[in-house]
Amino acid sequence: MPTILITGATAGYGLAMAHLFGSHHYNLVLIGRRSERLEAIQEEFKPKGVKVHVISLDVTDREAVDKALGSIPAEFADIDILVNNAGLAKGIDPAQKSNLDDWEIMIDTNIKGLPAFLRLPPPPAPPPVSTGGDPEFRLLFY
Repeated sequence: MPTILITGATAGYGLAMAHLFGSHHYNLVLIGRRSERLEAIQEEFKPKGVKVHVISLDVTDREAVDKALGSIPAEFADIDILVNNAGLAKGIDPAQKSNLDDWEIMIDTNIKGLPAFLRLPPPPAPPPVSTGGDPEFRLLFY
């Protein structure tokens, strides 16, 4: 089965993606800040026979990300699909009245936190796709 790594897996889109891929019995590596929610999600998948590895960390902590990515168990280490979804929103004030600390937190998480996971080794390239007479080409999505 393919292995899917999902950041921001404890709520919203990330959680929905975990349920989608889990319903197809893909192996899941779920990353999020809330360990209790990750553990609950892992328990939810156990009776369904879905293999789940959870990692609790903050994507803005580069050292923790590097350590976690380096310690993924072998059966989950070949990541086929990355759902790089971690993100957050802070504050509800108009931009001119917003708290600059909130902006820093959002930039650290939503922008600077994403590239760490792009350093994962890419999955093997798919076989060439015939285009009905056009030269063969490969489609890769990262």
